[in-house]
Amino acid sequence: MNDIKKLLKTDKTGLVNSFCTVPWTNLLINETGLMFACGCEGKVKKPIGNILDINSEDEFLNIFNNNIMRDSILDKSYKLCNAYKCELLQDSILKSVKPNIFTTSEKHLSTLKLETLWLQIDESCNLQCPSCRDNVIIHKNNKKTEIIKLIIEKVEKYIIENCRNKLTIRLVGNGELFASNTLLPWFLNFNFEKNKNINFFIHTNATLLSRYENFLVKIADRLSGFEISIDASSPQIYKTVRKGGNWNELLLGLETFKKLKTINKNLGAVFSFVVSSNNYKDIPNFINFSKDYNVSVIFYKILQWSMTSEKFSDLNIFSPKHPEHQDFNSLLETIDFNKTNINTTMFNVKLN
Repeated sequence: MNDIKKLLKTDKTGLVNSFCTVPWTNLLINETGLMFACGCEGKVKKPIGNILDINSEDEFLNIFNNNIMRDSILDKSYKLCNAYKCELLQDSILKSVKPNIFTTSEKHLSTLKLETLWLQIDESCNLQCPSCRDNVIIHKNNKKTEIIKLIIEKVEKYIIENCRNKLTIRLVGNGELFASNTLLPWFLNFNFEKNKNINFFIHTNATLLSRYENFLVKIADRLSGFEISIDASSPQIYKTVRKGGNWNELLLGLETFKKLKTINKNLGAVFSFVVSSNNYKDIPNFINFSKDYNVSVIFYKILQWSMTSEKFSDLNIFSPKHPEHQDFNSLLETIDFNKTNINTTMFNVKLN
């Protein structure tokens, strides 16, 4: 029995008899064009294809509608899922609440359409956070930008132009939209009038947000939400965990976000926090910090990504070998993670 089956078996919400709908409603495209039938590349073990190899709408639909990811859900093997990287499953177990991404009806799956397109196609960012990268990455007039432009072209031609239902495009997740030399111009020049069924969800560090306030105000009703990665509740900790960031610019960006919420009452948002040895003591303060903006929070485990093993060992407070691991566990015991406005991938549910 694989990890996800064990995880579901421990649950009392009925998930073991359900189907995850995400592969029917979500598609993620990464910076090389690989497509994943999930909202997170790290949660699944294999892609379903590459957008750069697709040359028609029919070819795209055939791959999206018939793939190994869906097969692994239909046969309930979940063999392509990385269970412990899925905060939806983790939260379901912790809070004993069945998330709405699951259905018990296989017939219901056949009625679903692509709802969320995750374009994680540009790593460019104005920050170089220790939890993510060692250097500033800005792609401009290089091979990477040419690939990004090709991906955008394919997405427009085979997904956006033929989209007949409401679709949310999420930008970006592996970089910063407002620091991108390819995605940002495309977003600023997007034909909102022609594509009235397309909305955008923006994943941002918010430090550049205020510079584009006038544009964002104009399209506020076409924004479905924000994930704002912050990782700290004070300028002192922020300086360490968000290298290259400016606390005052962040606060200006959060004021822009507040303004957008007054215009679009349905604008959803979550503040995210990658937990490491540099900031774990700030978790309670961050929860309080988020209350001023009336948003949910999500805490992510730090992952190794491209950093050296030595650096990861220093930051990985989750390791029992870390000298502050016990202090970290003691802190977690003081926080009620059952609250509906707190989500996390920090825990591995104990298996029977």
